[in-house]
Amino acid sequence: MPNRQKVNRNDKSVPLYRQVEEVILTQIESGKFKAGETIPSERTLASEMGVSYITVRQAIGELENRNFVTRIQGRGTFINGSDEPEIQNIGLFLFSGISITHTYSAAILEGIENISRQTGYTMQVNTSYGKRLNAKDAPLQWDYIQNRKINGIMLQNPIHTDDYRDLLNMNMPLVTLFHYRNFDCHRVIADSSFSVKTLIRHLVAKGHKRIGLLVRPPSAGNKDVISSTETYIEGYKSSLKEARLPFDPELIIDEGYKVNTKHLTEKSVKNVERFFDLKEPVTAIVATTSVLLETLMRAVSNRNLSVPQDISITAIVEHGFDTNFTRIEVNSTDLAEIATDRLIRLIKGQAFNQKSVLVKFPLVKGNTVKDLKKE
Repeated sequence: MPNRQKVNRNDKSVPLYRQVEEVILTQIESGKFKAGETIPSERTLASEMGVSYITVRQAIGELENRNFVTRIQGRGTFINGSDEPEIQNIGLFLFSGISITHTYSAAILEGIENISRQTGYTMQVNTSYGKRLNAKDAPLQWDYIQNRKINGIMLQNPIHTDDYRDLLNMNMPLVTLFHYRNFDCHRVIADSSFSVKTLIRHLVAKGHKRIGLLVRPPSAGNKDVISSTETYIEGYKSSLKEARLPFDPELIIDEGYKVNTKHLTEKSVKNVERFFDLKEPVTAIVATTSVLLETLMRAVSNRNLSVPQDISITAIVEHGFDTNFTRIEVNSTDLAEIATDRLIRLIKGQAFNQKSVLVKFPLVKGNTVKDLKKE
């Protein structure tokens, strides 16, 4: 049995965790634990001192607050000093109100973890919930950022404009997964315009001339951000011009929905059915999200239409969406890996000529497009 360290349970004037803290600190100062080395596990220390591992954990937490040690998940607790390992943390802000298990958020987390694990970085996940970063009840305390315990930040969604300016003034390495309208920041985003152009070109090549576009309302997102809807419409107009087809605003329908909606409302479906009530009906439709695709298919079912015999359908969906539709699959894990790699390079001081990375995803052909040229 190992000899138990000096912890006096009868001394009520000093809490047990403080006694454990002082024992470990004495061992550090005596040279038993050297800078850069790891101390024994919490359970080992608890056994040696005859206390609970929760008490040991609290003591180590205090030592970390005093900057004597640094805990790294999955690697251990290191003694700080001139030889301490380089500890780098990436802070990720998730979309307010979306669960960490949401398909999109889970894909982002996977991508960040894939790269951070390879490079020895640690990911700190936070959800802003619309609060200022320096608010007292903010999930990621402002002093935590100021003290450089976060070495770089990735934003999945916009933060308050003043917070963003503060981060820029601090020279905090930062990458966004969206496009700020008024800030020239490093960003990695899917090329939404290219996605729509690719689908429209495919439909035009099959003889389609009346092509509808189903998008979310531009106002559905933050006004400080250039929404994907804006770039979808831009790509739509550009591809029609390229094909020398007239632009008809009636062929664009926007439909709002909550991100976590599980059941599509009849109101949404009825709105989408307007495609089929046009004087000159559409022969094909591009849906720009998986939820909009589901809404569109409910509308198609309500009208007793068949795909692709009566209407051709294409879509832009998240990678892994189970469908046989002709589509563009946006792989958010790939986006996050590219963004994480760029953020780590920024942390290390690398400069980039271009701040914007537009990621193009290929066309995946399904069985939902009718070739009108064969008729």
